[in-house]
Amino acid sequence: MFSVILIDTANVVFFGLAVYYIYWQAKIDVRANYSITSVLMGAFFLMWLVNGQIGGRLDYAIFLALFIMINIIFGVGGLGKNFLISQSFGLRRRIDFKHITEIRLTPFAQTSRGGRVLGQFITDKHQRIQLVFSGDVDSLRGVLQTRVSEQVSIEQGSSGSGSMGC
Repeated sequence: MFSVILIDTANVVFFGLAVYYIYWQAKIDVRANYSITSVLMGAFFLMWLVNGQIGGRLDYAIFLALFIMINIIFGVGGLGKNFLISQSFGLRRRIDFKHITEIRLTPFAQTSRGGRVLGQFITDKHQRIQLVFSGDVDSLRGVLQTRVSEQVSIEQGSSGSGSMGC
């Protein structure tokens, strides 16, 4: 009986998280490249969970479906009008630009389809958020300058340097 209540509670929580994350992701207008790591982590945990045998239980199947969906959602990140969505596991994925103190944009991987830019965002709590964008540094800098305060330092790193020394 306890396991049924636990699974049903987890289903409600995961459904609520999925709705919350989808709501904020719908407000992203500059998308970061998808992070496949979240799908790999989800697959690892899914194999661990399925090892316990579903046994034809609908509530457990719903739990697994929601679990997979949440892990797919975790791979999406990008920039909204006044916030960024990080590609992380957890509740604090939406970060207002007012909490960003420093940004470093580093170009890398120039391909035939264009370049890529590693954006490193440092918060006022010294948290580092990394997002990879398709495009060039100048266009991403232009977008960011219209969204963050003038006190936020937007620096360009050199190709191959990925550290900010924090």
